[in-house]
Formats: sequence, C-alpha cells, structure tokens
Amino acid sequence: MSFLQSFFLIFTLVLYAAAQSNSCPGNIQSVEQLVDQCSQLAECTAATRIKSSASGWYKRTTNVVGTANTGCDSIYRLPNPVTPAPPPQNTNNRYEFGVCENTDFKGGDITNGIRGIASLEQLAEDCSARASCIGASRSKWDSSGWPKSLLNVPETNTNVDSIVRINTTAPSIPQDKASLGAWGPVIKFPVIPAGVFVVSEKPRSTRLLLFAAYTEQTFGNGGNGRTQFAEYNLESGAVSKRTISNTQHDMFCPGISTLQDGRVVITGGSNAERTSIYDPSTKAFVSSPNMQMARGYQSSVTLSSGKVFTLGGSWSGGVTVKDGEIYDPTTNQWTKLPGALVRGAVTQDVAADKRDNHHWFFGWRDNSIFQAGPSKQMNWYSAVGSGTVQTAGTRDTEDAMCGIFVMYDALRGKIITAGGSPNYHDNAPNKRAHHITISAPGTAPVVERLPDMAYPRSFSNAVVLPDGKVLITGGQTFARAFTDENSVLVPELFDPSNMTFRQLTPMKTPRNYHSTSLLLPDGRVFAGGGGLCHDIANTCPGISSNHPDGEIFSPPYLFNSDGSDAQRPKIVGLSSDTSTDGYTVRAGGTLTVSVDQQQQGLTFAMLRVGSNTHSVNTDQRRVPLEDIQQNGSLYTLNLPSDNGVMIPGDWYLFVISAQGTPSISRTVTVAL
Repeated sequence: MSFLQSFFLIFTLVLYAAAQSNSCPGNIQSVEQLVDQCSQLAECTAATRIKSSASGWYKRTTNVVGTANTGCDSIYRLPNPVTPAPPPQNTNNRYEFGVCENTDFKGGDITNGIRGIASLEQLAEDCSARASCIGASRSKWDSSGWPKSLLNVPETNTNVDSIVRINTTAPSIPQDKASLGAWGPVIKFPVIPAGVFVVSEKPRSTRLLLFAAYTEQTFGNGGNGRTQFAEYNLESGAVSKRTISNTQHDMFCPGISTLQDGRVVITGGSNAERTSIYDPSTKAFVSSPNMQMARGYQSSVTLSSGKVFTLGGSWSGGVTVKDGEIYDPTTNQWTKLPGALVRGAVTQDVAADKRDNHHWFFGWRDNSIFQAGPSKQMNWYSAVGSGTVQTAGTRDTEDAMCGIFVMYDALRGKIITAGGSPNYHDNAPNKRAHHITISAPGTAPVVERLPDMAYPRSFSNAVVLPDGKVLITGGQTFARAFTDENSVLVPELFDPSNMTFRQLTPMKTPRNYHSTSLLLPDGRVFAGGGGLCHDIANTCPGISSNHPDGEIFSPPYLFNSDGSDAQRPKIVGLSSDTSTDGYTVRAGGTLTVSVDQQQQGLTFAMLRVGSNTHSVNTDQRRVPLEDIQQNGSLYTLNLPSDNGVMIPGDWYLFVISAQGTPSISRTVTVAL
C-alpha cells in the first residue's frame, strides 16, 4: 500500500463498483496515471483501472463495496489529507488499513456499535475479523466503534477517526506454510454445521456428516421433529443435503458419542428426550428409547465398557436437577444413576439453564469418568451400579464455560484445558491454560498452570493432532452469541514438548458460537459453522454471523521449509492379531504395519475419531504407541491393555516421519 502526493490509497486487485461512474479520459496504463486523472477531477472520490483494457473509471461516490478482482486495481482519495500521512494499521491476521483522521463515514453499519474500542489498532483488529467489513469509524467521545460494509461519502468530524481496508485478502507467503500452516478455500454447505461427526468407514473414512437444526440456518423451540443434514465427501468434494425426520428428533444442541461399532448416538437437544442413532452400515438414522430425563446442552461420553454416560443439560427439557444416566447399546436401554449427582459439576452462571451445560468428560478405567470442567470444581464419576461422584479438587478460581479440553496423551492421562468464561453469554473469557494429569480413578489429579494463550477465547474449538500438538481455532475475546464481534481468526498451537502456544496462519471466516472442528483422516483439520440464531423470538442481531460453510487447515507438519508439500510415509499393509485386514483389534492386542520404505525415526499414534458440537468433543483422544518391534519396513505395535485408555470405537492409525509428517491414516476399530 502506498500513500501518493495526492493522498490516495492504493487497493491492488480490487474492484470498486458504483452507480455513479464515468470513464476516465485517456488510456490508463498505471495506477499512478489513474491517481493523476482522478486528482484533477474535484468530484472524483475513488477510481478503478481495468488492466485488460487499460480503461479507468472514476467514482462520484464512495457508496461501494471493494471486492477481490485480479483484473483490477483501485484507488481511494483520503478525505482529509494531512502531511505527513498517518501510517497504516496492520492487524495480527495481516490485513492493512489506511487511516482517515477526523473523518466519519455515515451509514453502512454492520452492527449497532461496539463498546470499548480504545484505539484505531483495536478498531482495525475488529474489522479484520469481519468478512463484510471494508472500513470502520471510531468515536473519540465514547470509544464506540462502527464497522462498515459500505463506505459512504465521508464527512469531516473532529470527534471521529476512520479506517479503510486496503487489502481484501490477507497476503500469503509460501515459506510461511512450514511454520504457520495454510488454510484451504471456503467450502459452502446447505446447512450451518453446528454439529459434525466422521462417518465410520474402512480402510479409511471419507465422509463428514454435518447438521444444523430443524431449518438450515435457524433453530426453534423444539417439537419440530426433524433435522437438516449435509454430507461432505473429503475426497471428491461433493456436498449433498438430507432432511432426517423419521426419528422425530430435532437434534440441535445435543450430546454426541460414538459406539464401538461406529454408530453415532445423538441425544436430546431441541427434542430434549429423544435419542437417534446413525448407523454407517445402512447410512440411516433409527430411533432409540428416550432418555430417562429430557436434556439439551448436555455432554455425553463413551466409557471403557462401550456404554454411554450423560449428565446435566437444562438448556431444554426444563431447569431441574439432572443427575446421570447410562445407555447400554447391548440392551438398547437408558438407566438412571441416582448416585451420579450433578450438583458438584455446575457453574455459577447468571442463567439457571446454563449452569449444567457442556461438561468436559473423559472416559477412563473401570467405567469411570473424569470431569475436568467447565465448573472450577473437578469430579470423578463412576457409572458402576447406581453411580457415584467424588470431588477431585479445583482446576481454577473461576468457571470456564465453552472453554476447550483435550486428552493429548491418554497413555499418561495428560489433558490440556484453556479459555472459557464464567457466564455463557455477554461475558469476558480468560486466556488461561491448565495442564491436568490423571491416574487411578478417585485419586487427585495433578493440575499445573501453563503459560497463557495469546488470546482470551470463548466458543473456540480444539483438536489433538497426530504429533501430540493441539490446534485451537476460532472463538471470541468477548462471549456474545450470534455475532462475529471480537472474533479471533488466528489459531494457536499448543506444543506439549515445551508447554507453550504459538500463533498460526489466520483463518478466513470467523468461527464462534455454533462452530465446530474435527481432525480428518489425512491429518488436516476441518473448521466450520458459526451463527444459527433463534427465529421464533426475532431477536437475532442479523445473518452476517451465519456461516453455512467450512474450511480445512493444513498444519505446518505437511510442508517442507520452502512451502512445498512434505513427503508422507505410507501404510501399505495392515493386520492385527484378531483380523487379517487390520480392521479390528482389542486393547492389549497387536497391529502389524508395513510401510512403503524403511525409514529412520518413524513413530506411531492412534487417535480416536471425533465428533463435535458446542466446543465439546468427548470422543477424541490420542494414544502414542511406544511398544514397537521393527523388522525392516515391518512394524509390530503393541497396544495398551486398558480399555480406559483405548476406549472402544473407531481410531485413526497414523505413522509419522522423523520430520513429523503423518501418513494418511487407516481406520481401526478397538473392540471389546
């Protein structure tokens, strides 16, 4: 971006469209010539040059939206030129903004104003997180900010400063891929993916199922009895839509858990008592018996026995005491656990229906469950008999609703938690992180405070990667549902080798409330959704925060230092001590893996296939495989014998090169 003598901002690869346009005289061969022509016309406030025809078009209004166009360059006249010109504002996600001091752009507002904008730097960061924002104004009087999707004719106002976005897309530097990773293009879906799971397939999974509510982009009050789904093929890119109504279940805001055989149990939500089960062998949903208690926003978790435990969930089905219950897939029945009391796991949220939501559950040994949050008090639950609960001490000094939680090393019981806010909505989250180590059920966990994340986050998501690092995406620095305000586009990567976070390449789209993320079979990460507001009350702030789309992140381990694709190791053969095709194995069993060529420094890991809604993914965990015998390019892997570590269900098997690059995984079912 350049500031020229006539005080114009240059927008490269941008088209300005406006009704009030006139052709510039002459053959416009350069941006400098375009500036010269526009500066001689008093009514010219902006101009665009079309490269192919060398034609120029000056604008008598700035009622325009700057759109990316590689065939055009545009300029914008600063309304109040000063000498020297103010320096541009550069944001953390690499957007650049020109500064227009003592200038106000009337109209074109995206929001009704944002409180507490203390500086132009903060204003630029906010605007850069909004896909539709091309500029913004800030009141010096009350520190309010006004992001804009249109830049109308500016007015002089000594109480207001404004900024104008220079680049419509953040610049990409190929060499950065090896250290910062890279995002792929935005993928459009027919629904907002507020929930997502991987479909069980052998030898590897190729499909995601994504779902919204009873309509594609809004939710209702329950009783609608249907859910809008989309299917995404990871290999072909094909997207299809389906409506599920045969189970009479609006699955918006449910609990999700995967069973040993790859079926997915979806419980409660808008139709709060219902249970629906997706069977990948038939690609169909079937009804299962209702839960003993109606629930919504509850978490559920698969146990060492293959059963499913759930607790809480007062968002729907009434605000009441919602103790635990357990689903047995063998008998297809739910059973109350009167001893698994919810009261120790509630937060102090100002909203009563939000206090028992989104528990941070980890299935562990002997049908036990470790609850790490979001309440500051942690607990050990047991699903044996009528159930029990035992306090496990405190994690922090305050609750952390909609924070992240991941077991990145189940072999050693190692967990990371971070972010979250004391109240679900309209609250400032923290950026604190904690490391928790669990051992025998009922024993006190070891809790350590980690260095902070770079950003406080609420409504973010986290995924454990094959190398044991944890990717944290999205969220807001102030929890305000159904908006893109205060979005964090910059992901952070937690590295357990040094217990620190580092920032990666910004994502393209804000991912806040009702966003999701999942590890994919090839070691990339899907992130999608956000928005999906209530339609009945008609109180939504607008549809600009609705994101019926997703994007896929390639972590740094997939690139060489020059930005080219790193070579992956390949699994060319797989068997187990219980199946010649390696499709199933038991805890304590062995897998025999053949790789494409003998290499030094190969490592192996198994990661349980995940599901996600509302920042909750109780299915995922990682187990490093360390008991290995090698014979050339043939490796025998001995699995841990504990089903509390190796929870029954589908797992990705990865082989990882000495440089840290994972193979494309094979899907292996850990069976009882």
